[in-house]
Amino acid sequence: MEKLQKTALAVLIIFIVVISGFMFFLHLLSGDLGGSMSLAKVSEENLDYYEIVEITDDDFNRYPALRELFENINDDGGEFISHASVRGKATDEIMSKYSVERDSQGNHIRKALFWNGDYYFILMARS
Repeated sequence: MEKLQKTALAVLIIFIVVISGFMFFLHLLSGDLGGSMSLAKVSEENLDYYEIVEITDDDFNRYPALRELFENINDDGGEFISHASVRGKATDEIMSKYSVERDSQGNHIRKALFWNGDYYFILMARS
């Protein structure tokens, strides 16, 4: 009977270790899922509240999701005129460079993106 208990305990411990490892792996993956972006126009009278960033081909080459966002603009789409998905680490990079970042005092700095003669704002949502 003692041998059966030791075997059951060993199987239980192995099961717990495997499940814990699997849950840890899923946790690591979930931090890098990405998110979605929505694009809206910024009126020129509101530009004082934004830091201006000029979008270039280098930006589009580095972040294909950013290119997709600007290539799919539909001015008839309401307030948000384009949407795109972004994956992984690019989510944080795009957010800090092109949407909102925090300065050294913790204040939010909103970015207005100048492209093709107009100003835009990106709203980001994480998955």
